[in-house]
Amino acid sequence: MPAVNPEIEAGRLDRRVTLMEPVLNEESDEIDSWQDRGRVWAAVEPHTISADETSASGRMVTITPVLVIMRYRADIDVRWRIVDDGIEYEVRSLVDVLRRHVQLQLMCEEVS
Repeated sequence: MPAVNPEIEAGRLDRRVTLMEPVLNEESDEIDSWQDRGRVWAAVEPHTISADETSASGRMVTITPVLVIMRYRADIDVRWRIVDDGIEYEVRSLVDVLRRHVQLQLMCEEVS
């Protein structure tokens, strides 16, 4: 297995993405809307190795996960969304690579 390097090659972060934080209702149990929390440089890479098919409204839909790599931020969690060139992605999981607080990897899926 290759060694994991938490450092980020700056040239790899070639996309400007928007971070969207959920705005919760008074009971904090439902998302009412989304708040723009800024734009950051990121790498957005289709993760076609694990594409999945599922049935939605009686038809088969292919879900291709997307890996988003960015500099570490402590405020992001799995309720957030990422917008890249008008395409909105739900964050499904996130990893602080080697827990070094340098690189954050987010596994995302396109919002349909």
